[in-house]
Amino acid sequence: MGLEGTRLPTVRHWSITTRLTFLYGIYAFALLALASNIVYWSMLSNIQTVEWKFLTNKVFIFRTILAEHAADSGTLKQEVEWEKIPPHSGQYYAYYSRISDLSKKVILQTPGFDEALTNVVFPQPVRGDVDESSIERWKSVEGKSYLLISAWSKESKNRATDKTIDVALDVTQEDILVDQYERQMAVVLIIGLMLAVSLGYVVARRGMRPLTEIAQAAEH
Repeated sequence: MGLEGTRLPTVRHWSITTRLTFLYGIYAFALLALASNIVYWSMLSNIQTVEWKFLTNKVFIFRTILAEHAADSGTLKQEVEWEKIPPHSGQYYAYYSRISDLSKKVILQTPGFDEALTNVVFPQPVRGDVDESSIERWKSVEGKSYLLISAWSKESKNRATDKTIDVALDVTQEDILVDQYERQMAVVLIIGLMLAVSLGYVVARRGMRPLTEIAQAAEH
């Protein structure tokens, strides 16, 4: 009777091991998920910041040119028709821009604007400072993703001379990059969960070894 009273049931031993395995696995997986999400959101934030700064900087450049030069000047034409940033800059963005008057008559626009941005609807033009809240996302019929911004030229006493500045930035490659990272992160998390559970089981088994030895000694 006394010997049976000190016996540790095998079922309880496995129950404790299972619980420890679960806890160790969840803890390790949570750390992996936290680290992955920090990297993901940091990458996403950096991409968005670069895109937003690019668009707002373009508006600033166009406003400056329109304030200092005529709407049909060579400087403005060069800036509008320059569709891509040179590769040596370390960045490569395709963008389209359009300058219109108050009657919405197009003065200048990037070659291929109408073909690339079929049926595009730009947001309402901003009169003052532009920031990320002035930007909208749009997807073309071809499935390409764009960030859109629209702004008035710098304020002048004669509003009749104001121009509308429309800029569309192609962010398709950035979206593809983010999608690929999300898929890779999902695979890493699944593999990480399996490894975490396996490692948790090994740790739990080793931690329970003294109790197992006591139970075996009690049975004998």
